[in-house]
Amino acid sequence: MASIPWNKVTEYITESWHGYIIEFLNCCNEKRNVQEPYQIKVIENIDTIPLLRKNDAFIMEAFVNSDINKKDLCILNIMRMSIRAITLSDICTPEGLHFTNRAWNLQGSNGLREDYKWPRSPPSFTNRQIQLWQKSLYSVFGRPLSPSNLR
Repeated sequence: MASIPWNKVTEYITESWHGYIIEFLNCCNEKRNVQEPYQIKVIENIDTIPLLRKNDAFIMEAFVNSDINKKDLCILNIMRMSIRAITLSDICTPEGLHFTNRAWNLQGSNGLREDYKWPRSPPSFTNRQIQLWQKSLYSVFGRPLSPSNLR
């Protein structure tokens, strides 16, 4: 089981009552300068999502830890969910050296996470949003498309 680091994910979670509660509790703890173990916390007992390959990485965790503008994290997360991807393995070729053309163009992932329940996808993304996705992937992971994807 894993606990979610809510102070990091608040930058990119979509608006919901759950997100507002988390934000409120974090704010209360900070304003009152409450120290461990007296902080009010939300603990999620969720299964840990496995990394599928050696040197795999969680996409959003990498985005959060990079120099990507924090205001872009929410749309990047929506785009990531729309193609049903969690980790780098979900969007890379089998050898892990390149992004798949489908993932690069926000058309889908490798289908490795189809058994999860995913939110409905938006009908489409703008060219600017697709460029943001591509720029973010390249700046954080540095993997270009494979030569076979460029044909």
